Amino acid sequence: MQLDNAAPELLRLIVVQVGHGGRHDTQFQGLGHRVWKELTLNGAHNKRDLANLRLVNRQFCVLATNVLFSHIELSYDVDKSDEANAARLRKLLSLGDGIYYNSIRHLRVNFDVPANSQQLDKMSDWLAALIVVLPVFMAKVRRLETLAVRNVVGYAELASKPVPEWSVCMAKSRMVSESVIKGLRYVPLPHLKRLSLYMPASVELARLVADGPAQQSMETAMRHLRHLDIGIWDCVEKDTGPWIQPDKVPLQPPPFFRNKYSALMLGVMSTTPNRHLESLSIDSHSSLVSLDGLGLQNLVSLRSLHLSRVKVEGLALLRIVAGSRRTLQTVHLDQVLLNEGKWAWVLCEMARLGDLCRLRTYYCGYDANGASNHWCADPRFMRTSCRDIATASIDDLKFLGRVQRTVNANRAVRGLEPVPETEFYHLFRDEPEPEPKPAPASPQFDLPDGFDDGEWDPYWNL
Repeated sequence: MQLDNAAPELLRLIVVQVGHGGRHDTQFQGLGHRVWKELTLNGAHNKRDLANLRLVNRQFCVLATNVLFSHIELSYDVDKSDEANAARLRKLLSLGDGIYYNSIRHLRVNFDVPANSQQLDKMSDWLAALIVVLPVFMAKVRRLETLAVRNVVGYAELASKPVPEWSVCMAKSRMVSESVIKGLRYVPLPHLKRLSLYMPASVELARLVADGPAQQSMETAMRHLRHLDIGIWDCVEKDTGPWIQPDKVPLQPPPFFRNKYSALMLGVMSTTPNRHLESLSIDSHSSLVSLDGLGLQNLVSLRSLHLSRVKVEGLALLRIVAGSRRTLQTVHLDQVLLNEGKWAWVLCEMARLGDLCRLRTYYCGYDANGASNHWCADPRFMRTSCRDIATASIDDLKFLGRVQRTVNANRAVRGLEPVPETEFYHLFRDEPEPEPKPAPASPQFDLPDGFDDGEWDPYWNL
């Protein structure tokens, strides 16, 4: 039986989509859950059917093999025995040695073992093996496009744990970080397009961007990235964070502070040219993180910007918006505080974005300890309208209204439903006059081709 090139792909879509009622996206979008869910939630059914599809003929065998082995997830299963988990590591190496290594494109390391797991204290051997196995596997799979690391051991439970148990969990978690760092430091990944790091900001991370010959591998990976997602979830400062209660402060806090993690990653971006980065997400799940160095990057193709629980300079945020004026489509600002500058400057530039169709501002404002703290809103007079930006300046809210009207105008041009005033509180505010400050001109560079509809989903519910 001879089939044209389109027939195998069409039938594969029927197996995945119609057979089990799932929606299929032919292009893997970011690190997200769309295609990955097909291989996890309905994984047993889909993998079984795709395996059967390989038996039809040679064309189907090649096609189904590429799909079956394109997404690999590595994790420790607390419900399995030590031998079963060790066998998973051996199987990972066998994939790298076999005929399937060329099909592997996306790797996710998901380390989310509860702090109360009875096996947590039995994992040392497995984690020691992971430090060796993971870099070797990454070296064999040279066409890796996605690396996603979710290392959040015991996140939800550690707030109620005494210091000794907290220290044990962190020690295990750092072993996972060690394996990932070795891979990024010593394995060139020239095809890497999506990098997501949800890891504790421990001292080992300093080596990820340290000077030396191995730094070339990290720069090679960063140079071709399209999507970067930095998640900071642990507490390494002794006076803040969701884990640490006042009577359970570690006697010797780790020497590497959380805010330096993001600063180091941003520093690599500053020294490594990358005009093709399309989405940037920096998300803190503990106390506010200061983004030193944000805005120094040459971001001219950014389409999606997501910042959560961070402190940043107004001019740095202004540079990013102005630099990607011709491409920026989505802006999510969640609990972003300006420590210098004014929100009106940033919002004035955002109102010029001709492609901005998705906007979220949630409990943003000014850092009470920053140079712009005189614009902080008095909490006694805050209303629902301050849920977007808590500010003492009416100009900030007027410019926010201008941005919200711009978003709805852009959506109308594209045939999208407008955002209602129940979500955009400032749609009908008066126009601000005069404009507070001229925005810097956008750099002129050749931009990449168009962006397919569909957003990279950087959010992982912790």
